[in-house]
Amino acid sequence: MTSASHRFFFAMRQPGAIGRALTFACLAVLVALSFGLLAAKPAHAKTFTVNSPEDFSDINPGDGTCDASSTFLIPCTLRAAIEEANAFAGQDTVNFNIPVNAVKTIKPSKELPTIYDQVTINGYTQPGASPNTSANSDNAVLKIELDGTNAGGDANGISLGAGSSNSVVKGLVINRFKGYSGVSPSSGTKVQGNFIGTKKNGTGALGNGNHGVAIATSNHTVGGDEAAAANVIAYNDSDGVRVFVCGTCTVFPTGNRILRNSIHSNDVLGIDLVGGTESISGFTFNDPGDTDNGPNRLQNYPELTSATTSGGTTTIKGKLNSTPNKTFTLQFFSDPDNPTEGEKYIGQKSVTTNANGNVSFTFNSPQAVAVLQLVTATATNPGGNTSELSVGEFVEQ
Repeated sequence: MTSASHRFFFAMRQPGAIGRALTFACLAVLVALSFGLLAAKPAHAKTFTVNSPEDFSDINPGDGTCDASSTFLIPCTLRAAIEEANAFAGQDTVNFNIPVNAVKTIKPSKELPTIYDQVTINGYTQPGASPNTSANSDNAVLKIELDGTNAGGDANGISLGAGSSNSVVKGLVINRFKGYSGVSPSSGTKVQGNFIGTKKNGTGALGNGNHGVAIATSNHTVGGDEAAAANVIAYNDSDGVRVFVCGTCTVFPTGNRILRNSIHSNDVLGIDLVGGTESISGFTFNDPGDTDNGPNRLQNYPELTSATTSGGTTTIKGKLNSTPNKTFTLQFFSDPDNPTEGEKYIGQKSVTTNANGNVSFTFNSPQAVAVLQLVTATATNPGGNTSELSVGEFVEQ
């Protein structure tokens, strides 16, 4: 990263080992923030509909038509749509309508252009695609896959730079880029309803080279409040989600909400806030009073004390020590075998700390968690800072 840019990444890389290696390398899917001077452009928001899986450039960027060929067919590729979106100021939209009701794989032959405008890239517009509608599982159907196999050594997938605040990337399967692919820039980027690190069915392991999502700037949302917003972030060779300070950044990234996602089978941590007192794997220990500072203000996680399943209900008990007299959103997850991840979202609860920053809680899950599985939890403060996932607690009978 150069001194002229801050970056928010959500990354996909070439297949790697699935083992729990404690290594950190380059990120694989990037959401980027770059600062620079941009040329003036027409202030007309446009909608461009990708109807071809090919990778040709637009023949005349700026004419308002996504057209990658001089023939009468008028194919619109993703590359051409990005080039046209860059030529128009305003809230541009990239939709998809590629013929044939099957998963369409786009394999860029080189890095896609960085986006310098507010944009919504919506994979759910592809015929046959649909977002998740289930509160207790994931029935999303994704039909657009970005495969970076042919894109070159350090190629990025989707990169959004200066001018692209409040962008949205949703409904995509993104994998096998060796460099970065990304969204965000200044603030407000939403990464929702994507499969990051899985196969196109959302469940099979693909193997990503490093972090699934990496954030180095502020006020982004990975997942969200609704079931349709949740991402699947799995099988990455390092952290599922990492929030960190880039090498040239002068402020901590804060206000990053990480909500409802299925985060599992990553090689290191489910969520990693880099800083504070850490274990060898990067797990940040809670501090009394939650007074330390760092990415997402190093928000303390809930400490679970028991989890029992009886009569079709799982009861989770624990405590939170954090900022006094504040209300926090606790989210609870189950995982079959990893104590610092959360494969299945099982619900949430609001709690308010007392004058000493303490609160005890009991959460009754409407979904019974199997005995000997693990439950974990996150805490999100009023400023939108989500903690790491807690140390898991085994469910007893």
